[in-house]
Amino acid sequence: MFLKNEVLLISTEYKIITSKTVSFIGTLGFNAVLNIWILHYFHSSAILGNANAYIGASAFICSIVGGYIADGKHLKSALLISDLIACLVCVISAVTQAFKELQIMYVIVFLLNINVYLNSPLFKTLSGHLIAKDQLVKFNVKLSFLIQLVTIIIPPIFTSLYSASLLSFQTVLFVNAASFFISFICVYQLPKIHNKKKGINYQKALSNILKYRVLLLLIITGGLLNLILSGFNILSPIYATQTLHNSNLYGYFLAFESVGGILGILSIKWIKLSDNILFERWSLVFSALSLLLIIFFKSTLLFIFSISILSMSISRYNVSVQSFIQKKVALVQLGKVFSISFMFANLGTIIGSYLFGQLFTLSLPAAIITICLGLVLIDLVWLAKE
Repeated sequence: MFLKNEVLLISTEYKIITSKTVSFIGTLGFNAVLNIWILHYFHSSAILGNANAYIGASAFICSIVGGYIADGKHLKSALLISDLIACLVCVISAVTQAFKELQIMYVIVFLLNINVYLNSPLFKTLSGHLIAKDQLVKFNVKLSFLIQLVTIIIPPIFTSLYSASLLSFQTVLFVNAASFFISFICVYQLPKIHNKKKGINYQKALSNILKYRVLLLLIITGGLLNLILSGFNILSPIYATQTLHNSNLYGYFLAFESVGGILGILSIKWIKLSDNILFERWSLVFSALSLLLIIFFKSTLLFIFSISILSMSISRYNVSVQSFIQKKVALVQLGKVFSISFMFANLGTIIGSYLFGQLFTLSLPAAIITICLGLVLIDLVWLAKE
């Protein structure tokens, strides 16, 4: 019986990881090409910022809806429906080529990211139910490692093929559709969630968060951090295409971000995670100072170094925060707490994407200084608490 349960646990873990990783491959390739395609087709960093704002808007809406679904009986069904709809949106968009119209492109980006961000609280809650608590950190590290590994491989391939006119945006949509379909199959095979406990409402969840000062500060600084990082997400494609005049480099920038992410994950073995997240905060401050140097030195290697350090810090930070919430928050509250956390994070993305889209149009150095200063100030708030 013990052996049977052990095999079932491994099989369940494998299916969750496969579903999340495969769908991420499609989304990663889509987003990498999307950012370059927008700059090439529309020639506007403001439109790129607006597209990221629509992504943030879909994320914000899903973080609210996701909290209710995550605490309900239909968690698995919601994941299945979400994957199926995203698959159909990709296929219809690719066949009709409707994405070439600006407003329709915004709608497509919005709808596809409904899947991505609806799945975030759902998958984290699903893991909390199906993975043993003493295995959660190990599971999160394993999943994060695979995600970072995929990010090294996929963006350079997609962006290089696209830049060489060997891959069209239409084909990318078909690939994304296939990834959602594979994710659908994996989720379909997962065991049912028997959640008989009645979930709390948002008012109760927020009340509990307000009583837990550390969790409250963690959620607020997380939202502010996302606001600043949305500017960094716009910086990478702009720096590659407009400063270095080589769109191929954007894929490699994403790859080196992942190298930094993997180093961050691997470093957990030697530099253990702690609930105060001090190491990660100081790392973010250092990465901000190194990123500031690209204003004075136009260097591909310096930019790669800066984004690698930043990604290393963020990967450790994400695993720390996710594991902290999963360990400290009761299962009955988990979905709503994650949902509220995502609301703050996604609200930051919406505001940041729009503001930085406009700021990059006005001045690249000013935008970089704002990103660096923001990272430093946000983390000093947390460090001051300690």
